[in-house]
Amino acid sequence: MSLKKDEKEFLNHVKLHQGILRKVCYVYCKTESEKEDLYQEILFQMWRSYGTFSGRSYFLHGCTG
Repeated sequence: MSLKKDEKEFLNHVKLHQGILRKVCYVYCKTESEKEDLYQEILFQMWRSYGTFSGRSYFLHGCTG
């Protein structure tokens, strides 16, 4: 898969599931800056491992999209 295609698919997944990502940050962090830092860290870790995502499971556990 090309980097451009991976990037586009990844961004589509993030857009679809950004609500649950933000909710996780809200649960674990108190300040807006902490929430934003955690959100960025989650996105970074997801992108880093996206190349090994095989599609045999949900993008986010338990979400049907």
